[in-house]
Amino acid sequence: MTAKASRATPATDGTRLAVDELASLVRGRVAVGMVTACSTPALFDLLAEFHRMHPAVEISLSEANSAELILGLRDGRFDLALIGVGGPSPAGLTARVLLDEPLVAAVRRDDPLATARTVTLRALEDRPLISLPAGTGLRTCIDDACSAAGLRPRITLETGNPGVLALLAARGLGVAILPASLAAEHEAELHVVTITQLSGSSGRRFIVLGG
Repeated sequence: MTAKASRATPATDGTRLAVDELASLVRGRVAVGMVTACSTPALFDLLAEFHRMHPAVEISLSEANSAELILGLRDGRFDLALIGVGGPSPAGLTARVLLDEPLVAAVRRDDPLATARTVTLRALEDRPLISLPAGTGLRTCIDDACSAAGLRPRITLETGNPGVLALLAARGLGVAILPASLAAEHEAELHVVTITQLSGSSGRRFIVLGG
C-alpha cells in the first residue's frame, strides 16, 4: 500500500464521530477534505482518534467548497470529506449526517425586517443578500429554492467565512443568510427571521462522506 490507506467508513453516535478500526493498516496516507472555515469539533476528534489508532499513517487535510470536495471524492483525491449540503446527500457516496439545521435571515436590529418573525423568499428578492459563494451547501440551498420559486436573489456580498456574513449584516450591509446556530451566536447584534421556504429538511446539513 503506497499512496493511500484503505478507506475508513465513518459512523456517528450523537456528536461523537469515530472510524472503524483498520487492524491490518500499518502505514500509508489518508486524504481528508473539509469545507472552508470549518469549525465542527467532530471532524477534529475523528482525525485525532485515527492518529492515535494509526500513528504511522500520514493524514492530509485540505479545505475547499462542498462541490469541489464531492468531485474530489469521486475522482479519488479524498478518502473522506466533511461537507455542507442544502438537500439530499450526494448520490453514489456513503454519507453520515452530523448536523441538520435550518437557514435563517439575519439583519441589524434597526432594519425594517427587525420587527418580523418570518419572511418569504419573494419578500427578500429585492433586498441585498449576504451569502457564501456558489458551490457551498448554503448557497446551493438558496439558489435552488429561489429557482424553484422563479426568483432571482440579489447576492451583493459573498465571503467564504460564515462568521463574516454575520459581521457584514451587523453593519447594515444587507440580509445575511446564516445557519441558525451561527445566527444565535450573534443575537446581541442581529435580529433573526425564519425563511418560510427554507425550514425543516431544506436547511443546511453537515455530513461526512466516503467515496
